[in-house]
Amino acid sequence: MSSSAALRPAACPISGRLIAAVPSAAMLRKLPASRLREVYLLSDRLVDRTMRSTLMDAMRSWLRVERPARRATALRRFCEPFEHLLCGPVGRQRKAFRIPRTVITPLWAMIRQQAGPECPEELPLATAHAHLQSAIARAKRDPRFASTTASGHHHFWDIAGEIDGALQVRDAVGTMRRLLADAPADQPTRDASATFCTLIASLAAEDRRKVDLFLVLLVRHPSSTRSVLMMLGQLTRQTHGAIAADTLEAVYDSAIGDLQEKADAALAGADGAVDLHEVLDAVEPAAQHLALLKEAADGRLPHNSARLRRLESGLQDVLVKRFLGEVETQTRQHTRALHRLVIDDASPAEREVFTLAMRALSRSRTLFQTVGRGDAWKCQVEAVRAAVSRELEALSGDAAQAGAIQKRAALDGVVSTLHALEQVCASSTLLPLLVSGYSALGSQDSGDFFIGFIRHMNGDRPN
Repeated sequence: MSSSAALRPAACPISGRLIAAVPSAAMLRKLPASRLREVYLLSDRLVDRTMRSTLMDAMRSWLRVERPARRATALRRFCEPFEHLLCGPVGRQRKAFRIPRTVITPLWAMIRQQAGPECPEELPLATAHAHLQSAIARAKRDPRFASTTASGHHHFWDIAGEIDGALQVRDAVGTMRRLLADAPADQPTRDASATFCTLIASLAAEDRRKVDLFLVLLVRHPSSTRSVLMMLGQLTRQTHGAIAADTLEAVYDSAIGDLQEKADAALAGADGAVDLHEVLDAVEPAAQHLALLKEAADGRLPHNSARLRRLESGLQDVLVKRFLGEVETQTRQHTRALHRLVIDDASPAEREVFTLAMRALSRSRTLFQTVGRGDAWKCQVEAVRAAVSRELEALSGDAAQAGAIQKRAALDGVVSTLHALEQVCASSTLLPLLVSGYSALGSQDSGDFFIGFIRHMNGDRPN
Protein backbone atom coordinates (compact mmCIF):
# COMPACT_ATOMS: atom_id res chain seq x y z
CA MET A 1 0.00 0.00 0.00
CA SER A 2 1.40 3.43 -0.94
CA SER A 3 2.08 6.13 1.63
CA SER A 4 -0.64 8.37 0.20
CA ALA A 5 -3.18 5.54 0.44
CA ALA A 6 -2.18 4.91 4.03
CA LEU A 7 -2.91 8.54 4.86
CA ARG A 8 -6.35 8.61 3.20
CA PRO A 9 -8.97 9.37 5.89
CA ALA A 10 -11.79 6.96 6.63
CA ALA A 11 -15.27 8.41 7.00
CA CYS A 12 -16.62 8.01 10.54
CA PRO A 13 -19.97 9.82 11.08
CA ILE A 14 -19.83 11.17 14.62
CA SER A 15 -21.95 14.18 15.50
CA GLY A 16 -22.26 14.98 11.81
CA ARG A 17 -18.45 15.32 11.35
CA LEU A 18 -15.74 13.25 9.67
CA ILE A 19 -13.04 12.06 12.05
CA ALA A 20 -9.77 10.89 10.49
CA ALA A 21 -8.68 7.34 11.24
CA VAL A 22 -4.93 7.90 11.64
CA PRO A 23 -2.03 5.53 12.28
CA SER A 24 -1.16 5.06 15.93
CA ALA A 25 1.93 6.74 17.39
CA ALA A 26 3.53 3.33 17.87
CA MET A 27 3.11 2.53 14.16
CA LEU A 28 4.62 5.85 13.15
CA ARG A 29 7.56 5.46 15.53
CA LYS A 30 8.51 2.15 13.89
CA LEU A 31 8.93 3.77 10.48
CA PRO A 32 12.51 4.18 9.24
CA ALA A 33 13.86 7.72 9.17
CA SER A 34 13.43 8.15 5.43
CA ARG A 35 9.79 6.97 5.52
CA LEU A 36 9.01 9.12 8.56
CA ARG A 37 10.17 12.17 6.64
CA GLU A 38 8.01 11.10 3.69
CA VAL A 39 4.95 10.70 5.91
CA TYR A 40 5.58 14.10 7.48
CA LEU A 41 5.79 15.83 4.10
CA LEU A 42 2.65 14.06 2.85
CA SER A 43 0.81 14.95 6.06
CA ASP A 44 1.52 18.63 5.55
CA ARG A 45 -0.41 18.50 2.25
CA LEU A 46 -3.60 16.96 3.62
CA VAL A 47 -6.75 19.01 3.15
CA ASP A 48 -8.41 17.55 6.25
CA ARG A 49 -7.23 19.87 9.04
CA THR A 50 -7.98 17.36 11.81
CA MET A 51 -5.94 14.58 10.24
CA ARG A 52 -3.10 16.96 9.35
CA SER A 53 -2.93 18.30 12.90
CA THR A 54 -3.09 14.84 14.48
CA LEU A 55 -0.27 13.42 12.35
CA MET A 56 1.94 16.48 12.69
CA ASP A 57 1.54 16.54 16.48
CA ALA A 58 2.34 12.83 16.72
CA MET A 59 5.61 13.24 14.80
CA ARG A 60 6.74 16.65 16.00
CA SER A 61 8.84 15.44 18.94
CA TRP A 62 10.72 12.97 16.74
CA LEU A 63 11.40 15.54 14.05
CA ARG A 64 13.96 17.22 16.30
CA VAL A 65 16.06 14.16 15.52
CA GLU A 66 14.52 12.82 12.33
CA ARG A 67 14.34 16.22 10.64
CA PRO A 68 13.36 16.40 6.97
CA ALA A 69 16.33 17.04 4.70
CA ARG A 70 17.02 20.74 4.15
CA ARG A 71 15.86 21.84 0.74
CA ALA A 72 18.65 22.84 -1.65
CA THR A 73 17.32 26.32 -2.40
CA ALA A 74 18.79 28.61 -5.04
CA LEU A 75 20.33 30.75 -2.29
CA ARG A 76 21.90 27.72 -0.61
CA ARG A 77 23.41 26.57 -3.91
CA PHE A 78 24.69 30.10 -4.51
CA CYS A 79 26.51 30.14 -1.14
CA GLU A 80 28.05 26.65 -1.36
CA PRO A 81 31.21 27.69 -3.29
CA PHE A 82 32.20 30.16 -0.54
CA GLU A 83 30.53 28.63 2.54
CA HIS A 84 33.86 28.19 4.34
CA LEU A 85 34.44 31.95 4.14
CA LEU A 86 31.17 32.76 5.91
CA CYS A 87 31.49 34.20 9.40
CA GLY A 88 29.73 36.35 11.97
CA PRO A 89 29.71 40.17 12.09
CA VAL A 90 33.05 41.72 11.15
CA GLY A 91 32.62 45.49 11.68
CA ARG A 92 34.74 48.12 9.96
CA GLN A 93 38.00 46.19 10.37
CA ARG A 94 37.04 43.27 8.14
CA LYS A 95 39.92 41.20 6.85
CA ALA A 96 39.95 39.81 3.34
CA PHE A 97 38.13 36.51 2.79
CA ARG A 98 35.77 37.01 5.73
CA ILE A 99 32.18 37.11 4.43
CA PRO A 100 29.68 38.05 7.15
CA ARG A 101 26.38 36.19 6.92
CA THR A 102 24.49 39.44 7.48
CA VAL A 103 25.50 40.59 4.00
CA ILE A 104 24.00 37.57 2.21
CA THR A 105 20.34 38.62 2.48
CA PRO A 106 20.75 42.12 0.94
CA LEU A 107 23.16 40.74 -1.66
CA TRP A 108 20.71 38.02 -2.71
CA ALA A 109 17.88 40.58 -2.80
CA MET A 110 20.03 42.68 -5.13
CA ILE A 111 20.60 39.68 -7.42
CA ARG A 112 16.86 38.93 -7.50
CA GLN A 113 16.14 42.56 -8.30
CA GLN A 114 18.70 42.52 -11.11
CA ALA A 115 17.05 39.37 -12.49
CA GLY A 116 13.69 41.16 -12.67
CA PRO A 117 10.16 40.11 -11.68
CA GLU A 118 9.98 37.44 -14.37
CA CYS A 119 12.93 35.41 -13.04
CA PRO A 120 12.14 31.88 -11.79
CA GLU A 121 12.10 31.17 -8.05
CA GLU A 122 14.85 28.55 -8.44
CA LEU A 123 17.40 30.86 -10.02
CA PRO A 124 20.23 28.79 -11.57
CA LEU A 125 23.69 29.41 -10.14
CA ALA A 126 25.14 30.54 -13.47
CA THR A 127 22.31 33.04 -13.92
CA ALA A 128 22.68 34.36 -10.37
CA HIS A 129 26.42 34.78 -10.93
CA ALA A 130 25.83 36.69 -14.16
CA HIS A 131 23.44 39.07 -12.39
CA LEU A 132 25.99 39.56 -9.58
CA GLN A 133 28.65 40.53 -12.11
CA SER A 134 26.18 42.87 -13.80
CA ALA A 135 25.42 44.56 -10.46
CA ILE A 136 29.14 44.96 -9.67
CA ALA A 137 29.70 46.59 -13.06
CA ARG A 138 26.72 48.90 -12.52
CA ALA A 139 27.96 49.91 -9.06
CA LYS A 140 31.25 51.07 -10.58
CA ARG A 141 29.34 53.32 -12.98
CA ASP A 142 26.57 54.49 -10.64
CA PRO A 143 27.65 55.66 -7.14
CA ARG A 144 24.03 56.17 -6.06
CA PHE A 145 23.13 52.57 -6.92
CA ALA A 146 26.25 51.38 -5.11
CA SER A 147 25.40 53.34 -1.95
CA THR A 148 21.70 52.44 -1.91
CA THR A 149 22.25 48.73 -2.52
CA ALA A 150 24.92 48.42 0.18
CA SER A 151 22.25 49.35 2.78
CA GLY A 152 24.86 50.57 5.24
CA HIS A 153 26.93 47.36 5.13
CA HIS A 154 30.62 48.20 5.24
CA HIS A 155 32.77 46.61 2.50
CA PHE A 156 29.60 45.44 0.71
CA TRP A 157 31.11 45.70 -2.77
CA ASP A 158 34.48 44.29 -1.71
CA ILE A 159 32.60 41.27 -0.36
CA ALA A 160 30.55 41.06 -3.57
CA GLY A 161 33.83 41.03 -5.51
CA GLU A 162 35.23 38.20 -3.39
CA ILE A 163 32.05 36.18 -3.91
CA ASP A 164 32.34 36.79 -7.66
CA GLY A 165 35.93 35.52 -7.53
CA ALA A 166 34.94 32.46 -5.49
CA LEU A 167 32.32 31.56 -8.09
CA GLN A 168 34.88 31.99 -10.86
CA VAL A 169 37.32 29.51 -9.25
CA ARG A 170 34.59 27.09 -8.15
CA ASP A 171 35.45 24.45 -10.76
CA ALA A 172 39.18 24.60 -10.01
CA VAL A 173 38.52 24.25 -6.26
CA GLY A 174 36.16 21.33 -6.89
CA THR A 175 38.76 19.58 -9.03
CA MET A 176 41.41 19.81 -6.32
CA ARG A 177 39.05 18.68 -3.56
CA ARG A 178 38.10 15.59 -5.55
CA LEU A 179 41.76 14.71 -6.17
CA LEU A 180 42.65 15.21 -2.50
CA ALA A 181 39.62 13.19 -1.37
CA ASP A 182 40.89 10.21 -3.38
CA ALA A 183 44.40 10.45 -1.90
CA PRO A 184 45.52 9.06 1.48
CA ALA A 185 45.12 11.48 4.38
CA ASP A 186 47.73 14.26 4.26
CA GLN A 187 49.56 12.50 1.41
CA PRO A 188 48.69 14.26 -1.86
CA THR A 189 49.43 12.12 -4.89
CA ARG A 190 51.77 13.12 -7.69
CA ASP A 191 48.73 13.73 -9.89
CA ALA A 192 47.18 16.01 -7.25
CA SER A 193 50.43 17.99 -6.88
CA ALA A 194 50.81 18.35 -10.65
CA THR A 195 47.21 19.53 -11.05
CA PHE A 196 47.71 21.95 -8.15
CA CYS A 197 50.66 23.59 -9.93
CA THR A 198 48.85 23.65 -13.28
CA LEU A 199 45.73 25.29 -11.84
CA ILE A 200 47.77 27.94 -10.01
CA ALA A 201 49.67 28.80 -13.20
CA SER A 202 46.44 28.96 -15.21
CA LEU A 203 44.64 31.19 -12.71
CA ALA A 204 47.68 33.43 -12.26
CA ALA A 205 47.70 34.08 -16.02
CA GLU A 206 44.13 35.41 -15.69
CA ASP A 207 44.19 37.33 -12.40
CA ARG A 208 46.36 36.98 -9.30
CA ARG A 209 43.29 37.52 -7.11
CA LYS A 210 41.87 34.25 -8.46
CA VAL A 211 44.95 32.46 -7.13
CA ASP A 212 44.38 34.08 -3.74
CA LEU A 213 40.78 32.85 -3.57
CA PHE A 214 41.64 29.42 -4.98
CA LEU A 215 44.25 28.81 -2.27
CA VAL A 216 42.26 30.37 0.56
CA LEU A 217 39.14 28.32 -0.27
CA LEU A 218 41.24 25.14 -0.22
CA VAL A 219 43.11 26.05 2.96
CA ARG A 220 39.90 26.98 4.80
CA HIS A 221 38.25 23.66 3.93
CA PRO A 222 38.92 21.37 6.94
CA SER A 223 39.48 18.20 4.89
CA SER A 224 42.12 19.74 2.62
CA THR A 225 43.97 22.22 4.87
CA ARG A 226 47.00 20.09 5.71
CA SER A 227 47.45 18.68 2.20
CA VAL A 228 47.23 22.11 0.59
CA LEU A 229 49.72 23.64 3.04
CA MET A 230 52.11 20.77 2.35
CA MET A 231 51.85 21.24 -1.43
CA LEU A 232 52.11 25.01 -1.10
CA GLY A 233 55.25 24.77 1.02
CA GLN A 234 56.81 22.28 -1.39
CA LEU A 235 55.98 24.45 -4.40
CA THR A 236 57.40 27.64 -2.89
CA ARG A 237 60.61 25.87 -1.85
CA GLN A 238 61.18 24.12 -5.18
CA THR A 239 60.20 26.94 -7.54
CA HIS A 240 61.19 30.35 -6.24
CA GLY A 241 58.71 32.97 -7.43
CA ALA A 242 56.13 30.42 -8.61
CA ILE A 243 53.61 32.17 -6.36
CA ALA A 244 53.61 35.91 -5.75
CA ALA A 245 54.70 36.99 -2.28
CA ASP A 246 51.47 38.97 -1.87
CA THR A 247 49.46 35.81 -2.55
CA LEU A 248 51.40 33.85 0.04
CA GLU A 249 50.89 36.70 2.49
CA ALA A 250 47.12 36.61 1.84
CA VAL A 251 46.84 32.83 2.17
CA TYR A 252 48.91 32.57 5.34
CA ASP A 253 47.14 35.58 6.83
CA SER A 254 43.78 33.88 6.26
CA ALA A 255 44.99 30.54 7.62
CA ILE A 256 46.53 32.14 10.71
CA GLY A 257 43.36 34.11 11.42
CA ASP A 258 41.26 30.97 11.05
CA LEU A 259 43.43 29.02 13.47
CA GLN A 260 43.45 31.87 15.98
CA GLU A 261 39.64 32.00 15.94
CA LYS A 262 39.44 28.26 16.57
CA ALA A 263 41.90 28.48 19.43
CA ASP A 264 40.01 31.39 21.01
CA ALA A 265 36.66 29.59 20.66
CA ALA A 266 38.00 26.39 22.24
CA LEU A 267 37.74 27.73 25.80
CA ALA A 268 34.55 29.75 25.51
CA GLY A 269 32.72 27.84 28.28
CA ALA A 270 32.37 28.77 31.94
CA ASP A 271 35.29 28.01 34.28
CA GLY A 272 35.07 24.50 35.65
CA ALA A 273 32.66 23.32 32.96
CA VAL A 274 34.91 23.28 29.88
CA ASP A 275 35.31 19.97 28.04
CA LEU A 276 39.09 19.72 27.97
CA HIS A 277 39.05 17.08 25.26
CA GLU A 278 37.08 19.42 23.00
CA VAL A 279 39.73 22.05 23.67
CA LEU A 280 42.44 19.65 22.53
CA ASP A 281 40.36 18.66 19.49
CA ALA A 282 40.54 22.33 18.42
CA VAL A 283 44.08 23.21 19.51
CA GLU A 284 45.93 20.08 18.34
CA PRO A 285 45.13 20.65 14.62
CA ALA A 286 45.93 24.35 15.08
CA ALA A 287 49.38 23.47 16.42
CA GLN A 288 49.96 20.99 13.57
CA HIS A 289 48.88 23.56 11.00
CA LEU A 290 51.10 26.14 12.65
CA ALA A 291 54.11 23.87 12.14
CA LEU A 292 53.17 23.46 8.46
CA LEU A 293 52.68 27.20 8.05
CA LYS A 294 56.09 27.89 9.56
CA GLU A 295 57.66 25.35 7.24
CA ALA A 296 55.83 26.71 4.20
CA ALA A 297 56.65 30.34 4.97
CA ASP A 298 60.27 29.26 5.55
CA GLY A 299 61.27 32.69 6.86
CA ARG A 300 60.82 34.38 3.47
CA LEU A 301 57.84 36.48 4.52
CA PRO A 302 58.78 38.81 7.40
CA HIS A 303 55.22 40.06 8.00
CA ASN A 304 53.77 36.57 8.28
CA SER A 305 56.77 35.29 10.19
CA ALA A 306 55.91 37.83 12.86
CA ARG A 307 52.26 36.77 12.75
CA LEU A 308 53.27 33.13 13.02
CA ARG A 309 55.31 33.94 16.12
CA ARG A 310 52.32 35.76 17.58
CA LEU A 311 50.08 32.80 16.76
CA GLU A 312 52.53 30.41 18.42
CA SER A 313 52.60 32.69 21.45
CA GLY A 314 48.80 32.80 21.39
CA LEU A 315 48.56 29.01 21.31
CA GLN A 316 51.00 28.82 24.21
CA ASP A 317 48.80 31.21 26.16
CA VAL A 318 45.70 29.13 25.38
CA LEU A 319 47.47 26.02 26.64
CA VAL A 320 49.38 27.40 29.61
CA LYS A 321 46.96 30.00 30.94
CA ARG A 322 43.57 28.73 29.81
CA PHE A 323 43.90 24.93 29.43
CA LEU A 324 46.09 24.39 32.48
CA GLY A 325 44.00 26.96 34.35
CA GLU A 326 40.92 24.87 33.65
CA VAL A 327 42.76 21.73 34.81
CA GLU A 328 43.56 23.54 38.04
CA THR A 329 39.92 24.61 38.45
CA GLN A 330 38.61 21.09 37.92
CA THR A 331 41.23 19.78 40.36
CA ARG A 332 39.98 22.21 43.03
CA GLN A 333 36.43 21.05 42.37
CA HIS A 334 37.57 17.47 42.89
CA THR A 335 39.36 18.24 46.14
CA ARG A 336 36.18 19.89 47.45
CA ALA A 337 34.23 16.79 46.41
CA LEU A 338 36.72 14.63 48.34
CA HIS A 339 36.20 16.78 51.42
CA ARG A 340 32.44 16.12 51.21
CA LEU A 341 32.88 12.36 51.13
CA VAL A 342 32.85 12.16 54.90
CA ILE A 343 29.76 14.40 55.07
CA ASP A 344 27.38 13.50 52.25
CA ASP A 345 29.32 11.34 49.75
CA ALA A 346 30.22 13.04 46.46
CA SER A 347 28.59 11.60 43.38
CA PRO A 348 30.49 9.24 41.03
CA ALA A 349 29.90 11.82 38.26
CA GLU A 350 32.06 14.34 40.14
CA ARG A 351 34.89 11.82 40.32
CA GLU A 352 34.52 11.03 36.63
CA VAL A 353 35.08 14.71 35.77
CA PHE A 354 38.49 14.54 37.46
CA THR A 355 39.34 11.29 35.68
CA LEU A 356 38.51 12.89 32.33
CA ALA A 357 40.55 15.97 33.24
CA MET A 358 43.59 13.82 34.00
CA ARG A 359 43.06 11.93 30.75
CA ALA A 360 43.07 15.24 28.87
CA LEU A 361 46.17 16.40 30.75
CA SER A 362 47.94 13.17 29.82
CA ARG A 363 46.87 13.57 26.20
CA SER A 364 48.19 17.14 26.10
CA ARG A 365 51.77 16.23 27.02
CA THR A 366 52.98 15.86 23.41
CA LEU A 367 51.18 19.05 22.42
CA PHE A 368 52.95 21.05 25.16
CA GLN A 369 56.26 19.65 24.00
CA THR A 370 55.42 20.56 20.38
CA VAL A 371 54.87 24.23 21.26
CA GLY A 372 57.94 24.29 23.52
CA ARG A 373 56.18 24.40 26.89
CA GLY A 374 56.80 20.96 28.28
CA ASP A 375 58.09 22.65 31.44
CA ALA A 376 54.67 24.19 32.13
CA TRP A 377 53.03 20.77 31.73
CA LYS A 378 55.39 19.18 34.27
CA CYS A 379 54.81 22.01 36.76
CA GLN A 380 51.03 21.60 36.45
CA VAL A 381 51.23 17.84 36.98
CA GLU A 382 53.28 18.38 40.12
CA ALA A 383 50.83 21.04 41.36
CA VAL A 384 47.88 18.67 40.80
CA ARG A 385 49.68 15.82 42.57
CA ALA A 386 50.59 18.02 45.53
CA ALA A 387 47.08 19.47 45.91
CA VAL A 388 45.37 16.10 45.68
CA SER A 389 47.90 14.48 48.00
CA ARG A 390 47.22 17.06 50.72
CA GLU A 391 43.47 16.52 50.38
CA LEU A 392 43.80 12.73 50.45
CA GLU A 393 45.84 12.90 53.65
CA ALA A 394 43.25 15.19 55.23
CA LEU A 395 40.46 12.90 54.04
CA SER A 396 42.12 9.85 55.55
CA GLY A 397 42.55 11.66 58.86
CA ASP A 398 38.93 12.88 58.98
CA ALA A 399 37.39 9.60 57.87
CA ALA A 400 39.48 7.47 60.23
CA GLN A 401 37.25 8.66 63.09
CA ALA A 402 34.00 8.23 61.13
CA GLY A 403 31.69 5.26 60.76
CA ALA A 404 32.16 2.23 58.51
CA ILE A 405 30.06 3.67 55.65
CA GLN A 406 32.03 6.94 55.61
CA LYS A 407 35.29 5.00 55.75
CA ARG A 408 34.24 2.90 52.77
CA ALA A 409 33.24 6.01 50.76
CA ALA A 410 36.50 7.76 51.65
CA LEU A 411 38.60 4.73 50.70
CA ASP A 412 36.80 4.44 47.37
CA GLY A 413 37.52 8.13 46.81
CA VAL A 414 41.22 7.60 47.54
CA VAL A 415 41.46 4.66 45.14
CA SER A 416 39.55 6.32 42.25
CA THR A 417 41.55 9.54 42.65
CA LEU A 418 44.88 7.76 42.55
CA HIS A 419 43.78 5.71 39.55
CA ALA A 420 43.01 9.00 37.78
CA LEU A 421 46.41 10.44 38.76
CA GLU A 422 48.19 7.36 37.41
CA GLN A 423 47.53 8.80 33.93
CA VAL A 424 49.99 11.64 34.57
CA CYS A 425 52.08 10.59 37.58
CA ALA A 426 54.50 7.74 38.12
CA SER A 427 52.90 4.95 40.15
CA SER A 428 55.87 4.98 42.52
CA THR A 429 54.90 8.49 43.69
CA LEU A 430 51.30 7.44 44.33
CA LEU A 431 51.87 4.12 46.05
CA PRO A 432 52.68 5.65 49.47
CA LEU A 433 49.38 7.57 49.37
CA LEU A 434 47.48 4.39 48.56
CA VAL A 435 49.15 2.44 51.34
CA SER A 436 48.55 5.30 53.79
CA GLY A 437 44.89 5.58 52.80
CA TYR A 438 44.25 1.88 53.11
CA SER A 439 46.08 1.66 56.43
CA ALA A 440 43.85 4.41 57.85
CA LEU A 441 40.56 3.40 56.25
CA GLY A 442 40.77 -0.27 55.29
CA SER A 443 39.03 -2.88 57.37
CA GLN A 444 41.63 -4.24 59.80
CA ASP A 445 39.65 -7.36 60.69
CA SER A 446 38.87 -8.55 57.16
CA GLY A 447 41.81 -10.91 56.75
CA ASP A 448 45.16 -10.44 55.11
CA PHE A 449 46.10 -6.75 54.80
CA PHE A 450 47.93 -7.16 51.50
CA ILE A 451 45.09 -9.13 49.85
CA GLY A 452 42.65 -6.40 50.78
CA PHE A 453 45.12 -3.74 49.68
CA ILE A 454 45.61 -5.30 46.23
CA ARG A 455 41.86 -5.62 45.79
CA HIS A 456 41.39 -1.94 46.48
CA MET A 457 44.32 -1.00 44.27
CA ASN A 458 42.56 -2.78 41.39
CA GLY A 459 39.20 -1.23 42.15
CA ASP A 460 37.65 -4.48 43.48
CA ARG A 461 35.00 -4.43 46.16
CA PRO A 462 34.69 -7.13 48.81
CA ASN A 463 32.01 -9.76 48.38
